[in-house]
Amino acid sequence: MNKKLVFIGLFFFLGLNSAFAAFDISPIIVSVSPSGPDATASLTVSNSGNQKAPLQISIVNRNPDINGVENYEDSKDTGELFQIMPSQLILNPNEKRTIRITYVGDPKIKTEQAFRVISEEFPINVTDADKVKKKAVASIAIMSKYIGSLYVKPFGTAPDLSIQAEMTKDKKLELTFENKGTEHAILKDIKYKAILKSNKKEFPFPFESVQAIGVQNVLSGKNRKFTIPWPNGIPREALNIVIDKSIK
Repeated sequence: MNKKLVFIGLFFFLGLNSAFAAFDISPIIVSVSPSGPDATASLTVSNSGNQKAPLQISIVNRNPDINGVENYEDSKDTGELFQIMPSQLILNPNEKRTIRITYVGDPKIKTEQAFRVISEEFPINVTDADKVKKKAVASIAIMSKYIGSLYVKPFGTAPDLSIQAEMTKDKKLELTFENKGTEHAILKDIKYKAILKSNKKEFPFPFESVQAIGVQNVLSGKNRKFTIPWPNGIPREALNIVIDKSIK
């Protein structure tokens, strides 16, 4: 996923005026080691708005289904695996702060572990931390929620992708990617070729079909399914799809 797609902003509006806090966080994708000095990642949060921004940082397991849908409410909390310093803070207007995330889980993991870093504003009045906004008031409160990627990556991991291809009833191409490797796989810029089962004739995937798959991610041990229009120039018959390693 590219940088614009990793974070999802959710906005809720109350009232009529335009004063707001607007926080940002970077980087949006980080990797740490299971142990040693590289087990810590540093994030920078900043407030470009004109009001204070009360923030909370949390981490949950990343467990997408075969279509890539992730349900964070059902995700297991990972508080015992990470130290977040600070996990709660109040940013003044135009202030920047550093958040440090340290992995303190099993240092002997062999497979990359994937998590989501959730950064969100508290719906509170910063002049009264016990006062929660429960109804509309005469102002706009913009509460942003950002979701980033965090990987705990041991040395020597690598993805291992295989692809199954099926023709759908409406003559589209359904691709199921399986990652048997120990590291997530980014599908961006991968080149594919189709091999007909009837005569083993090979066809390169056209550029627009590669684009239709999109900038996607297949985590270690996971499957992802995509349905795309049947590629131009490839006969509509049973075929295999493989990664064309001869094209760099």
